[in-house]
Amino acid sequence: MMAGNDNTNHSSEFKALKQEVYETRNMIIKTDNNMRSIFAEIKNLAQKQDEHLSRTKYMSIGLYIILVIILIAGGILLSNLRASNLEKDIDLLQTERNQLRSSLGQAELALESFQATDMRAMKLLELVDHRKRKEAISEFEKLDRKSLQESALSLLIKEVEKFKQELAEEHFKAGISHWKIGGFKRAIQELQLSSSYAIKNDFQNLLNFYLGHSEYKLKKYDEGLTHLLRSLELDKEHDMAQTADYSIGLIYVESKQWQKGIDFFQNLLQRRRMGGFRILILNNIKLCQQKLAAEKRKKEKEKQE
Repeated sequence: MMAGNDNTNHSSEFKALKQEVYETRNMIIKTDNNMRSIFAEIKNLAQKQDEHLSRTKYMSIGLYIILVIILIAGGILLSNLRASNLEKDIDLLQTERNQLRSSLGQAELALESFQATDMRAMKLLELVDHRKRKEAISEFEKLDRKSLQESALSLLIKEVEKFKQELAEEHFKAGISHWKIGGFKRAIQELQLSSSYAIKNDFQNLLNFYLGHSEYKLKKYDEGLTHLLRSLELDKEHDMAQTADYSIGLIYVESKQWQKGIDFFQNLLQRRRMGGFRILILNNIKLCQQKLAAEKRKKEKEKQE
């Protein structure tokens, strides 16, 4: 009985143990499955982490490359900007240097001009002091008046103008003297010199008359006509005005401008009392009419032939 109970207990314990083993086995299988699942997840997570790290690495490399490119481009841009600014600075310095050279050159020229003017002024004063009138006038024309003091310039102008007036009057009188004796060529030379020195119109009317009349006598009709008309333009009633008008008419006659001669002399008789010239004027009008008629007849004869 005791033995049977022992077997029964032993069988129950074996079953319990067996049951425990099964449960343990199942638990181990379940645990193994869970571990496998965990390992799979860990592996998957590790793979994802590796992929993430790889992407991060490539992104870092890309960003680094971009950063390097940006830095290089910035360096080039900065270098170009500095080079451009440097070129501008160089150009500016060259411009300033050229301006300084130009200013220096102008200053040197101004100094040379001042020195030359000073020497010429001293020479001019010496000529004035010795009354070398023609030389003083010539030297004064070469003088740079801007470089002289106003007081000194005023004094020199006064002396030179006085010399000019004196020479103009002297050559004018010499011209009249030659005109009176029929030396018309020499008269023209003296009168032209007088005209070159004259600065006032006190005798310009008569100067133009004697010059124009001398040119008329030498058959320089165009020049003579210009000066005779100028003498009357300056003064229609000067001492030789009637002779000037008559000489103008004679220029038309002697240059065979018959119609102009007729018109001029007829108009002259209406506007001026010509005194002793009247008969001469009428004779010249008659001569011009005859010449004009003769030319007309000659033309008609040529047409008929």
